[in-house]
Amino acid sequence: MTCSTQSNAIRRPRGPLTEQQTLEDPGSHHSPRALGRFGDVGSTYLITPTLKLETNPLMRRLRWPFAGVTILVAAVPYYSVPAGLTLLVGSLLVCASNCSRMWIARMMGESEYHRFLVGVARRTPRGMGVLYCLLSPLCMATIGGVIFLFYPSTTKTWAAWIGYGFVLFALIMGLYGSQGFLRLRREGIALAAQGL
Repeated sequence: MTCSTQSNAIRRPRGPLTEQQTLEDPGSHHSPRALGRFGDVGSTYLITPTLKLETNPLMRRLRWPFAGVTILVAAVPYYSVPAGLTLLVGSLLVCASNCSRMWIARMMGESEYHRFLVGVARRTPRGMGVLYCLLSPLCMATIGGVIFLFYPSTTKTWAAWIGYGFVLFALIMGLYGSQGFLRLRREGIALAAQGL
């Protein structure tokens, strides 16, 4: 094999990855992963600069330095491109979820929006509130399930790893969303008991 044919054999064609390409072919598709993490962290900052509205308990405890460290998740594709794709989908879905509430938080202000949520959560029955918190994640998990239905190989196609991203997002949002609602409800009940 000559040098020119050898370099042609190694060179990956430009353009989107295809099903025929190996999942371990990293190509040059790393920058979107960083975009997903920056979108997640940036949209969180725009909604809740003091993290008063943050539902992730680890993020609430460790604050913004921890958020900065999570940007390093963008390096995952150097270890595993499929896992990086799953994290990209999850990060972009978190970013989209944050952006859907951004207009309210930015116009009301973080503290007023927090007081509003505490008041509403206090009046919402616990079971009904948790159920409502789980409905959106259930829809997202269903998208992942539909992807698995049409792409039954759960490790050999790019679509499967996108499906895992939807399922990962659903698990995280279902857990943190429910916990966040219960925390807001407890705050509301405690304030009501103090006559505030």
